Amino acid sequence: CDRDHTIHIYDYDDDTGAETLIKDVPVFKVGHSGDGQNYQIVEVPLRDVQTKHIRFRATDANGAFTISEIHPYCVALGAGLKHVVASIGTAGYDTLAAALAAATDGQTITLEEDVEEDVRAVSDKRVAINLSGCTWTIPYSTVAVRDAGSLTLRNGTIEIGDAVRTAFEADGSGSIVTLENGVSMSVGGQRAIGAKNGGACVVAGATVTYSAASFASTVLVDGPNASVSVRSGYFSTQVPDAFCAVGCHSALDPDGQTGLYKVASAWKVTFVNTWSSTPKPQVLFIGDKPTLHAAEPDDTEFKSPSFLGWFAPGSIEPFDFENTPITSDLTLTARWNSSMMLIR
Repeated sequence: CDRDHTIHIYDYDDDTGAETLIKDVPVFKVGHSGDGQNYQIVEVPLRDVQTKHIRFRATDANGAFTISEIHPYCVALGAGLKHVVASIGTAGYDTLAAALAAATDGQTITLEEDVEEDVRAVSDKRVAINLSGCTWTIPYSTVAVRDAGSLTLRNGTIEIGDAVRTAFEADGSGSIVTLENGVSMSVGGQRAIGAKNGGACVVAGATVTYSAASFASTVLVDGPNASVSVRSGYFSTQVPDAFCAVGCHSALDPDGQTGLYKVASAWKVTFVNTWSSTPKPQVLFIGDKPTLHAAEPDDTEFKSPSFLGWFAPGSIEPFDFENTPITSDLTLTARWNSSMMLIR
């Protein structure tokens, strides 16, 4: 800030000392106080400046520079500095809770830095939080969405503390919690999401990891018309069909890179065998290949002369695994030559 009543924002290179001008922001004079003058400084959002430290440099009454290092994402406001944790447009807030309280229906909050904070409730409005690559740690309390409100989370990491019973909970008819693409949630507490009394939780692209033995252990569904629906994403364990959206299924990631279970649009082939062991269902993710084919079970028992083949509903011919593409969910039933089995 210099004597022409302008804040100059530079990108400073620690190695070379070079300064590159980013923007100029005017300082508005609002009055006099004795021999001095009072100025109001407009809020300067710096979320697009990728740096570990921001230096604030100003001139004193004699024109000499003073330099101090302040936390990233601070802005000058009047006589002081305000630490910005989250923003809505150009407005900055020092806590995520303050940003949520200020948000109006349909607005998106942008997280400006990693934060550890409990937020108790979101009510009666539709709000999204863009984590913008940052980490939100929830140490103790449930984030409850009530009164037909909705909370959508995207693009960042959510760490759930061990003391949290349910991280996000949609409570009441019309209340919705959505975990979208780019969200990576690590659950240290009991449950990741919950729906109560007609509320709904939707997972659409998030990765949710947990130490619980089953997906069902990490969700809460309580009361009439409450629902948890998984449209897509990755999880520590297989997601039962009861929690998968219509047309979606869960299976170990076929790419084998994540070690997690994938949920996506898929066809499921289920085998029924009342005589001996039953093969595991096969989940074929739509889009993985131009055409999808089920693999014929190759267990030794199915090579027996008494085994007649796998049959689709209403078919009198064995299912042709090699030449029949899968285009819907399918149940195949094993048939056996009963007279040969009795002889054996």
